[in-house]
Amino acid sequence: MFPLFEPYIERTSPMLQNNAISIHEVIIGLRQYGIEPEITLLPAPIDITGLFEVDARPQLAEFISFCMQIEFNSLPSWLQTDIIQYVHGGCVEQGDKLYWYLPTAAIIINAGNSQ
Repeated sequence: MFPLFEPYIERTSPMLQNNAISIHEVIIGLRQYGIEPEITLLPAPIDITGLFEVDARPQLAEFISFCMQIEFNSLPSWLQTDIIQYVHGGCVEQGDKLYWYLPTAAIIINAGNSQ
């Protein structure tokens, strides 16, 4: 989500964390230095059941603000709509829950044999 919408955001202060970097970029960077890491992709579901209800709009705004590292309510309404549609479209229903999955990975770098 972050790389898709970041070009439309005008930041007036730096982000607290950089959500723009992906596991793929980390792996490419490691491989450029001759490091072949072990990679495990992990499902990281976030339960956002109920966040798309009308009365839950403040909670949805807080969630997206956290993900994007910007005050969601300060964004133009067209961008808010696009982001909400993107998040909702990426959700998976499981039973009575609604989950949004983040691409998360574990990277293991073996320091080699220390003999």
